[in-house]
Amino acid sequence: MRNTSAIPTKYWIGIICLLIPQVLTAQFIPNAYYDRLFYLCKVWGHAKYYHNEVANGNVDWDDALLEALPAVKAAESNAEFNAAVLRLLESAGVPQPALVEQPQVPDSLNNNLDLSWMEDSIFNDSVQATLRLIWDRAGERTHVKLIPDFPGAHADFEFDNQYATEEDYPSEEKRILALFRY
Repeated sequence: MRNTSAIPTKYWIGIICLLIPQVLTAQFIPNAYYDRLFYLCKVWGHAKYYHNEVANGNVDWDDALLEALPAVKAAESNAEFNAAVLRLLESAGVPQPALVEQPQVPDSLNNNLDLSWMEDSIFNDSVQATLRLIWDRAGERTHVKLIPDFPGAHADFEFDNQYATEEDYPSEEKRILALFRY
């Protein structure tokens, strides 16, 4: 008579043997880094479209992000993260008041406008004030790097640097830039 109780034991031993090498070699990146990238993406996109110097093409905002990413990754505290974000925002300069005021849009049409993320506790008062200033001074304008190709087509970003000169896989910073652009 054959002992069938060994089959489940062999099964579990096999699974454990397959999983242990993956667990031991896995690279651990703290969740704080991903949270900070999430908020950095929001800050970068907010300034890209609402800061008048960036929207007018006077600041290479992609390069500013690429320069800021190492400091964000190395930040060990929210204070260091805020310092890196503030340096990024300050690299665009102080936004000038808009020449044309923002149009008054009824609340029923502002379904997608949620700026509550700017008040999140991850940001210190200086970063929050700078983000609010960018929003308050934003006005209706065309974006120098965005060519609307409507109706029924996608926007054209042909003036953005494609960073396609690398032969190997792009660096982490350039992959993050690509994600933020999307």
